[in-house]
Formats: sequence, structure tokens, C-alpha cells
Amino acid sequence: MKMFSRSYGNRWFLSGLVVFSLLLIAVLVYGTVFLPSKTLQLALMKGIPWSLRLNFFLIAMAVVFCRGDISVVLRNLFLREKNSEKFQSKRRWRLALRTEGVILIFILLMALLLIFQAPVRTHRIYYDEDIYADVGQNIAYVNQAGSCDFGTFEYGEYKARWLDYNKDPCGWPFLISLVFQVFGVDEEYAFTLNNLIYIGNILVVFFMVRVISLDRFAAASAALVMALIPAHLIWSNTAAAEPSALFFVGLSLLCFFIYLRTGLLRHLFLTAAVVPFACQFRPESGFILPLLGCTALLHVACGNFFFKEDGSGVSVRSASHDDGRWLPNLDFFKRIATRQGWMAGLVLLFLLCPYLLHLHAVGGQSWGATGPKFSADFFLQNLHVNGLYYLNNQSFPLLFTLLAFVGLFSGERRTFGARLVLETWFLFFWGIFLFFYAGSYDYGADERFALLSFMPLAALAGLGAGTMKKILKGRGAAFGLIFLLVFSWVQFLPLIRTEGEEAWSSRYDHRYARAFIEKIPRRSIVLTQTPDMFLLWGQSAIQSYAAITNPEVIQDLMRRYPGQVYFHQSYWCNSMEDPQWDICQGVRERYRLEKIAVAHEQAYTYGLYRLSRKEKIIPAGGSGCR
Repeated sequence: MKMFSRSYGNRWFLSGLVVFSLLLIAVLVYGTVFLPSKTLQLALMKGIPWSLRLNFFLIAMAVVFCRGDISVVLRNLFLREKNSEKFQSKRRWRLALRTEGVILIFILLMALLLIFQAPVRTHRIYYDEDIYADVGQNIAYVNQAGSCDFGTFEYGEYKARWLDYNKDPCGWPFLISLVFQVFGVDEEYAFTLNNLIYIGNILVVFFMVRVISLDRFAAASAALVMALIPAHLIWSNTAAAEPSALFFVGLSLLCFFIYLRTGLLRHLFLTAAVVPFACQFRPESGFILPLLGCTALLHVACGNFFFKEDGSGVSVRSASHDDGRWLPNLDFFKRIATRQGWMAGLVLLFLLCPYLLHLHAVGGQSWGATGPKFSADFFLQNLHVNGLYYLNNQSFPLLFTLLAFVGLFSGERRTFGARLVLETWFLFFWGIFLFFYAGSYDYGADERFALLSFMPLAALAGLGAGTMKKILKGRGAAFGLIFLLVFSWVQFLPLIRTEGEEAWSSRYDHRYARAFIEKIPRRSIVLTQTPDMFLLWGQSAIQSYAAITNPEVIQDLMRRYPGQVYFHQSYWCNSMEDPQWDICQGVRERYRLEKIAVAHEQAYTYGLYRLSRKEKIIPAGGSGCR
């Protein structure tokens, strides 16, 4: 009883713990077993914005709690100690800055220059990026996490009339919504936000390697590799969700590493707040949970997981022993099996509930697959493509891969457990796509899936560079390794600058549609199969299928917008093999179309037409809607 009292405080805490845990389990069971999928989606559409706001607030609070640690890390990263001989010299205004901090600033400035100048700023995954931004607009303005199929702007007031629940988690749209709330709606902000997240990824991998090894050169090399990876640059100048998914998975592991080193409650609380938020960016982001479990087990098994701090960061305890032996570190279980540990676990489970319910709500969707979404039948083909991706020096620098192998199989004995964690991280987020029907990196624009494996590779490559510097010795070795990294990367600049043939037809659809709406009054409405992008531009829009399934709605729109109802002939109207073509054909059969603007690209025709009634409307029923 005395041990129980010391660990958990009193019986009321245990009772509250059990009741709250059972309540969360009951919510999950009710949502997954008893609620119809459509009802659950409607509930999530309204509830997820509030759960994400709460999660974001808790992260902000945790950062406030850790502000002292953060200030110490930054001060020791950039400033020398005041009592050092170099600081007391006559030119202390120059020598007060640490070389490590100056190098990091240089890498970040170089990265900013690259991200704004090298890759083309464009959408690459159509029309998902428009959907993400549209969901962000709806979270910002109507507090619902859905894509809009029918929305109007009446004298600046936005109304989302038909909303659909999107199959992807809402973490990335939520971040976009925060920017939209502050600065207004403009899809350009989504690109800029990804540019900043690109810088964040560089910082995360820098501090991760710094925490693992305390090797300044290894940390700087990892940051440089992260900044130079071609696909990371390319996709960070889009509005895709993958860069942010990578950032928050990496941040979660970094926070957990810090907690394992310190055992401090504030670091545990920060981890418990960041992890569920990280799960909300991609369906596979949930692999952070088993990854953290593996990290904890390896930390216990390997004992000396990290080096002791040497004064360049927050004050921490040693992992367990300091003589280099691999001895179990059972202190972790003692720290977790406390009132604070259980409370952090409850916070984690509570914030995870929306993500778990989301996976169930969209689990039956096809995601575009005509057969099974996941199967062992896809393994060998995807393995061939995705394995060679890191070895053939065509899209990913081979030198980065070789340094990652060096980092994995060599280095200090104490970092062995951390290196295994990095390898496990890579295997989780690389291996899942080997079984996915669209998981091949050369399948359409699905190279973006590779981004989720870049941070562990960059961290291992940094550790490998640190090992090579110790083997070669001397300052010349460091300069030589940096030169080799940059030299091996320069050949990829033409690839980075290329817009590419992939999705050209959708890209021109997007480009021409933006020009078309300049030819019509602002108070008008467009029938289109991609209303998301029109709504982001402040143009009222409705899904084209409404002309087939909801003719009374179209008649009402013609009364409300006399002579200003338009039909957008999009990418989907140019392929007779696509089911969406039937919708376009149905509109042509049922309504009179007057040409407003037309554009051509290869065999594709894009256009905007004024819609009006024929003398006799063909009854609905011939064409499907989606």
C-alpha cells in the first residue's frame, strides 16, 4: 500500500483513471461498432476541428513549459560561455558566436535560397492539394472538416452548402486553416507554409542527431543532406501533405528522445501532445506509435542509449551506465508507471480517438483501387522500384545512401540503439508502401511517399559523415566530405528545376480555369468537377453532377444568378474512359452551352460555357453522378 501511495497518490486518482479509460474505450467501441459510417463521418466533420484546436493548444502549452530548456539549447548553440578565453578576447563581438550555430544558420540560409529559387512552385498531385486547402478554408470559416461540393460567395460572405468528408486526415488542412484565419484565403499561403516546414525538417534532423551523438559535424551533415535531397526540395514547393507529415513524425521522435534522456515530466507531456497531432497528417502517420514502442524497448534493452550531455544543451541525466556496457535500463519503467506517466498516456489516448475513428470511418473506401488496396502481390514490383530508388543515383543521390549505411553499421557503441531506431523508422515508412497498390515511387506522382523515409536516412547519413571524419581525421576531411556531398548533389539540379510531364493535363486545367474566371462577373456560379479550386479563388461553384441528379438546384441557381451560371469543361471531360466523362456528356445533353472561353493543350480542350435551359430538359436517370 505504501508503494501504491507513493506511485499513484490516492484511491481517487486510480478511480478517475479507470473511469476515464473506460469512457474513452466506450467512445471508440460505440463509434466503430454501432455508428453507421456516414453518421460517424458527419460527427467527425464537426468534431475534428475542435479536437485539433485542443491538441494544438496543448502543444503550445507544452512548449511554454519547456521554454527554459529551449532557451538554454539556443543560447548554447549560438553563444559561447562568457568566461571562456575566446569570449574575453578583444574581438569578442566576432568570437561570441559558436561555430556550430554559424554553420547551422548558413545551412538554413542556403536552404531558403534553394527552396525559393530551385524547384518550380506548382501543384504536383491533382486535385488533392486543392482539396487540402479547401478543407482548410472550411475549417477556418465554417468549423467543419470537409471538402465543399457546393459553396457560394455572397458579397464576401462564404457559405459551404454541401460538404463531403475527405478520406485523408485533417492535420495538414488544419495548419492551412490557421494561416487562412490570420491572413485570409490564398492558396499561395499553403506553398509558403510548406517552405517553412522544409526548414523545420532540417532543424529537426539537426537536433535529432545532436541529441543522439553530440557530434556537431554529424548534426550539420545531417541537416545539409536533409536540405539537399531532391524530392524533399521538389515537394516542399507544393501544397502536398507529405512534408508536414514528415516534420511532425520527426518532431515526435525527437521529443521522445529528449524525454528518454531527461525523464522530466514536461518533456513527457510535450511528447504526449505532439504524437497524436503527428498522426493526423497521413493515414500511415500512425506508425509513429509502434515506432515509439520500439524506441522504448531498445532504450531499455541497450541501456546506454545516449551520451551524457556535455553542457551544450539542457541539463540531463545519463542513460544508465557510463562504462560502455550494454546493460538493461529499467528506470524507464519506473518513470512510466507513475501517476504522471498514466496521465500522459490518457492524454495521448484521448487525443488519438479522432484519428482512430477516422481510420474506421474511411476504411471501406477504395482510394481509387479496382481491387485490394494492400496485398502481398504488389510487394516484389514495388520493392524493385522503391529499393533501386535509393541506389540508382537517378532521383536520390547514391552518396547519401552510402553514408547512411556507414552511419548504420559503424559509430559509437552507445548510439547503437538509436541507430536501430532510425533504421526501424525507415523500414516502417518505406516498407508500408511495398504492399500498397499505388505504393511504387514511379506510380504517377507517388514519389511523394518517399518523403516519409527521408529524415531517418538523413540522420544516418549525418552519423556516417561523422564517422568518416573521425576515420580520415583533420579539418581537411570535414571540408572534403562537405564538398563531396554538394558535388554529388549538383547533378540533380536540372531534375529539381523541372516542372515535369507528370499531370500536365491537370496542371493546364488548373492554369486555364484560373484565367477563365477573370472573364465572368464575381457574382456568378460555375458547375465543375473540381469546385475546390474555384472556391479557393473566391468563385462560387457546385459539383457538375448536380446538373444530373439535382436539376431543381440548377433551376434555382439560374433564377438567383440570371445569365451567370457557367459550366467548366475540365480535365475530366476529355477522357471517355473516365466515369466522370458521363457527367460532362449529361450536361451537354440537358443544357444549352454558350462558349465564353476555350483553350487547348495537345488533344485536350478546356473551356468555360454559359449554361441555359433547353426547351425540354431530359429527365434525370441516364448518367451517374460520381
